[in-house]
Amino acid sequence: MKILRTICSTTVLVVALLLPVAARAQQPLPAEGNESQLLVILNSDAELFAKAKACQRLAIIGTSKSVPVIAQFLADPVLSHYARFALEANPSPEVDKVFRGSLSELKGRQLVGVINSIATRKDTQSVDALLPLAAAD
Repeated sequence: MKILRTICSTTVLVVALLLPVAARAQQPLPAEGNESQLLVILNSDAELFAKAKACQRLAIIGTSKSVPVIAQFLADPVLSHYARFALEANPSPEVDKVFRGSLSELKGRQLVGVINSIATRKDTQSVDALLPLAAAD
């Protein structure tokens, strides 16, 4: 009988602890929605998590409309990776122009990231813009 009470108590405790987790899991992520809604998130003072999730979602549904908004984050030390992820997957030719244009503006990890993104997209038109960087000290 004592074992049965212990098992029941433990089960009730586990269920009580997991209910809030299950409820949270069923809530939509801040970045779910259509492209326009996601761009509003990126243009707002939303939390970092929401902006990162918006970029992740835009990697799937983003069009040329999202390119200039996402491009604003290429220099951001935290969101640049998410921005590049979203842009790399975007089929718009505008993305290649944005990456090429940012080569002269970025430094450090953000620059290396954009170079990697250019390689991922296999943008052969970027070769001329990359040559001076290869020759730099």
